[in-house]
This record gives sequence, structure tokens and C-alpha cells, in this order.
Amino acid sequence: MRLSKNNPVARSLFAALSITALAAIASPGTASAANTTANAKLLNVATVQYKDASGLNPWSATASASVSVNLVKAALSPSAAPNGDGPWSLVCQAAGTYASGTTVSSLYALRASANGTDSYGLSILDSAPNNVNNYAGNTHYKVLSYSGAVVSTDPLNVTLGSAIPVGVSGTDTLLFPGGSLTGAGFATDDLVVVQFGAISRVYQVVSVTVGRAASEGHGDGAAHTDVGSTLSEIQDQIKLKAYASQTILGSTVVGSGAPAFGTTPPTLGVPVGEMLLVEIDVAASNSVLGALGSLNYTLTSTNAGGNSTAPSCTVSNWTSPNLNIKKLVRNVTNSETFAMGLSNSTGKPGDILEYQLTITNPGSGNANAVTVTDPVPAYTHLIAGAAYGTDTGGLVATDIFAQADVNAGAPVNLTLQNSDNESATITSGNVVTGSNGVTGAGSTLTFYVGAGNTSSLGGVVDSTHTYHIIYKAKID
Repeated sequence: MRLSKNNPVARSLFAALSITALAAIASPGTASAANTTANAKLLNVATVQYKDASGLNPWSATASASVSVNLVKAALSPSAAPNGDGPWSLVCQAAGTYASGTTVSSLYALRASANGTDSYGLSILDSAPNNVNNYAGNTHYKVLSYSGAVVSTDPLNVTLGSAIPVGVSGTDTLLFPGGSLTGAGFATDDLVVVQFGAISRVYQVVSVTVGRAASEGHGDGAAHTDVGSTLSEIQDQIKLKAYASQTILGSTVVGSGAPAFGTTPPTLGVPVGEMLLVEIDVAASNSVLGALGSLNYTLTSTNAGGNSTAPSCTVSNWTSPNLNIKKLVRNVTNSETFAMGLSNSTGKPGDILEYQLTITNPGSGNANAVTVTDPVPAYTHLIAGAAYGTDTGGLVATDIFAQADVNAGAPVNLTLQNSDNESATITSGNVVTGSNGVTGAGSTLTFYVGAGNTSSLGGVVDSTHTYHIIYKAKID
């Protein structure tokens, strides 16, 4: 396999092809329109024999003509990655649940089926966005090795080997016309698909040996009176082995076991084509809260003969973060619980109220940059002091105005000092002075909630953590 990338792959939006349109594309087991490998030499040697009048002196002369077989181009055949014997149909990745802003990766295979090595242009396009944004430029494809290692990202061209076998040698070696495999094409560790009637089997290349075509010295079209030098054909060989199971993108890719051509010969006269493993990565953000998002992608391969393949699939069920906030209040002076204060909490001047904020994320995606603001209620003032819940009056920067916890764990004290990073895993907080002073009504309480927060930036809240924040205020 040969890759080239000379300039960026063009991307644009267009209507995605339906999967049903792939019925018109050749299946992995379809034979090439040709029955002889490109670059094979068709040598024909003519011999004239004669004697003199005595009949005792024989002479011979030879002349020859040679024809090189041309490439008959064919489109690549798309399919799922192999899983034992094929043919393998094209199966798009099933709908899943994907967090907004994440990358969804899928694994496919492309198989060559021409009568010789060919080059294919590749490009990928996304289309039909539904409730998603921020996807432009985030749809890519990667060419993978047999083990799943990335060979190239968004290559402009790939060159894949394909040839038509004429025989076998031993249990593991395919034979081809001498000299036909010269140049780029098959290489060690390539995956190739061999046909056994309607069954497709994938193997790994051990080695490629290029022989030579038969030749004769008098192939120049001139008249000759002697016998030209002749070289017999040495056939090209591809030695194969079992393709061991690999885990790629979380899926098991399975070969067909070791070749046994001595007892189970392959079908001759149909292409043995290189199989390319391709990873497709699609990233998008869900733009509509509570709705599911989707995006189509189409990977197109086209050779110089205009033969093209365009498998199209859809990534669906991108979900947005679904952050919930709940606020409760209770009258501490009246010994209320938060449950008692749900519907009708009351108080008189001088009573102390306690407010509780609860932040959860029941969605599948993380909520980022989470910041909570809450003004001190009208006709009250915030209680702050050396300990939580004390109203000391003479305020200093280290006075505590609130507490926070995660998953009902040990609480963290939040102080009036704006530069404090109280807990990078729970929350940091500060108070912005309102019209009635540092702790008066209208002062803004700001909480930077979640993992990675600082005294100025919100953190990350995932679906496994519940955050509580409490503070107290006295009715004026």
C-alpha cells in the first residue's frame, strides 16, 4: 500500500447518499472484468526449421512478439472490517449515546478488485446536520495498519495492490504472471482477500517475490536467420500467513486462519485484492438542549478511470449536557428541615434562613465552565463569620459565608476573599458587593462548581457527582 498527501482534502456539505444505494457497488467477492493481471507479458515465439538438399544439415531461426496486459480499473469495495470468512457487508455503526463535543470513531474496510495495482483518491464529506454544530473540519479518516496503528490521517491518495493468481505453491503461496507485481502494490504485512468460490478469506502478507516474464531475443520485428536467446518465465509469488485477531476501536477484527492451498485451493482467475482498514472520526456538539443530534458522513474513493465508491453512514444520538439546579430554603430559627420549607417557609425579622443549592448532571455529557450565581435575597443580609453560620459583624476577608460538598462528603468552607481557590474538585466562591454593602441584599454570591475550578473559572460537572452549596441569611 502506498499513501500520498500533497494538499488538504477538500470538504463541503452535500446530501448524503442512502445506504441502499450501495447495492449498486460491487460486493467483496465480485471478480474483475479482466482475467489476467496487468503488466503480464504475452510472449509468442515463431520458429522456422529447414534443411539443405542432402537432408543432413538442419537449421532454425526464431522471431517473437510481446504484448503487455493493461490495467482494467475497478472501484474499491466497502465493507465492515473482517470477522472470519466473508463476504462482509457494509454495516454502519449503530446509534449510540455520545456526549456533546466528543469524537465518535467507526471502523470500515475498503478492498481492491482490479487486475493490477491502482491509485485511488480519497475524500470525506459531512452533511445533513441535525441539532449539531461545531462539526466543520472535524470529520476525518485514518488509514490503519493490520494492527490498528495509524498509518496516515486524511491521505489524498492510496495505492492498493490487486492481481489475478494463476496457481499456488505449497500451502501458503500464490503464483502470478512473472514480472506482473513489479513496482508499488503488495507489501509485507498488507492484508489481502483471497476468493474460494463465494467465500472471501483475509490473510496477512509475509513476503512478495517478483520473478520475471519470459523473453526471447528477437522481438524487434526484424527478419532473423538465427535462434534468439530465450529466458523462461519465473512466476511472481506472494506468501501469506494467518491474520491474527486484533482489537481495533474496541472491536475484534478476525482473519480466516492459516492458508491451506494444498488441500483447499483458491479460485484462480479472480482478483486477490489488498484490504485497507479505515477509521472514520466524527466530532460534533449538540446545539439543542434536550434533543438528540446526528450528522451524516460520506467517504468517497475514486480512481483515474472514474470508478468510485461512496459509503455513507450517520452518527446519531449526540446528547447535550443536561445540568439541573435545585434551590431549597428552611427557617433555622424555627428548626425547619429543607423538606418542611419546600412549600411554605415563613419567618420574622431576626430569623435565620438557610438556602441550599443542588447541582446535578443527569445527561451523558460533561457540563463545562459551570458557574452558579445567587443574589442575597431582598430584606436580608448574608451571615458571614469566623465559622459557618456565625454573624460576627466586623467582616474580614477570611470570614466564611458558605459551605459546599460533593456527593454529601465533607464540606468545604468558602470565604469572602475573592482570590481563594477553596477546592479544585468541588467549588470556589466569592461575594461581589451589592448596593447594600458586602453582605447586604443584592450582593452576588458566585460559585465556580466542579472539577478543575478556580476562583474565576467554572469547573466540570459530570453525571456521577452531586454538588451541594449552603449559605445563611438573616431577615432584616
